Amino acid sequence: MAYAYSSAIRRRAAIAAGRGRLERPSHAVCWGDPERGPFLRLEVLVARGAIARAAFDANDCPVAIACGSALVELIDGEDAAALARLGRADLVALVGEVPPGKTYCLDMAAELLRQVAELAQPGEDEHDEPRAGAS
Repeated sequence: MAYAYSSAIRRRAAIAAGRGRLERPSHAVCWGDPERGPFLRLEVLVARGAIARAAFDANDCPVAIACGSALVELIDGEDAAALARLGRADLVALVGEVPPGKTYCLDMAAELLRQVAELAQPGEDEHDEPRAGAS
């Protein structure tokens, strides 16, 4: 099925800012299976109670890439305690309108945001060993 993507989605998918891997993430969470379909992976480095670095990877779906890029932009540099106040609406504000058949990409990103917010809470050991979240 062909989708008409917004200019924000097309721009974010083309640039794919934040796509890649971190050398030693504090936390990594993934939704989906990279080997079998849609997925979105988020890695973060928490230092001094804030998201010092963030990176994502996704399948080649333009909306998944746009959502991953928006997610990195949204959380990079944020105070870890503030992550709980962020949600799907914040992602939509950055990505724009998503075609009805692709809204699961926003759901993936919102779920990873929720998981990272939980894992990155102050008091967690920061940057000792990489820890995996739900995948």
